[in-house]
Amino acid sequence: MPGGADRRMTAFVGVGVALLVLGLAFDLALTQPRIQQLRRLDGQRQELMRQLSERAAVAKKGKDLLEFATAENLGAGLLSTPREDPLTYVGGLIERAGLRQLELSGGGGQTAGGTVRSVLALRVEGSYRRVVALVQALEQGARLATITDVDIEPSSDGTTLEARISLFIHDPQPEKEP
Repeated sequence: MPGGADRRMTAFVGVGVALLVLGLAFDLALTQPRIQQLRRLDGQRQELMRQLSERAAVAKKGKDLLEFATAENLGAGLLSTPREDPLTYVGGLIERAGLRQLELSGGGGQTAGGTVRSVLALRVEGSYRRVVALVQALEQGARLATITDVDIEPSSDGTTLEARISLFIHDPQPEKEP
């Protein structure tokens, strides 16, 4: 009988090994997709963390800029930058609009409310589209402008328009040197 016990033991060990292998295969079949899902989710988490840190850095820069961009700092920056005189500024806008400058004159600046207001009068000649471009450049330009009057008539030759514009240019009042 000792031979029969060995065979049963071998069969029992063989069945045990087969069940162990089958259990490992079954375990791998169930856990492998979950492991892949965990790896994918971990990769997504890391990417989101990277994006979040980038956004936090941008928000911090924006906050720093906003703190710097107070009215006092902006005004100081404007005053510290040398500006061309109002006549040169408007003359450049006329040129960029593609108009022919017939007249450009200006009076002295009046000081009020921390600004210097220069009175200007100009007369230009060109197409309707170019006159509109000049008015838009004055309204949207780097300097505060108030247009008080616009008069448009056909030019003497009748092929273009002649525009007469009265306006104010407002500049920050220069700081007094100590």
